[in-house]
Amino acid sequence: MSGSDHTTTTATTTTSITPTSTVAATERACAGLTAQTVTAGAGDTTTVAGVIAAFEYAYYVTRSAEEALRLVTPQAGIVHEPLAAAITALPIGTSHCVGITPIAENTAEVHLVELHPDGRRFDFLQLVNVSAAAAGGSVITNIQKRGS
Repeated sequence: MSGSDHTTTTATTTTSITPTSTVAATERACAGLTAQTVTAGAGDTTTVAGVIAAFEYAYYVTRSAEEALRLVTPQAGIVHEPLAAAITALPIGTSHCVGITPIAENTAEVHLVELHPDGRRFDFLQLVNVSAAAAGGSVITNIQKRGS
């Protein structure tokens, strides 16, 4: 894994002005996203959108590979060492926003935005599958790139 794409994902880069606060950075990351759910919040495991938001929050805000891995199954192919390295490689102050549109009961199209403190923006388009977890709630079973 390189950067923050969690899987092989298409990214585009645009340059913008450096945000002055966390709130401003989050607003800038969410700018232009259109989806059923647009969030940079903590999420939960009760819905498809909730578990996806929770994974991204663990990755970008908590910066914890352990927390992120609790939200995926081993079949997702995401393992600790590369995930932790990708999180560590993110510049401190990187913000994110995720647009999530369910397209089936357990599948969503995802538009993830990563905004670096220097203003560089990276957009990742993904298809994410989830399933019910044995302990209740939902977990991510697959993250794959979609379109460009």
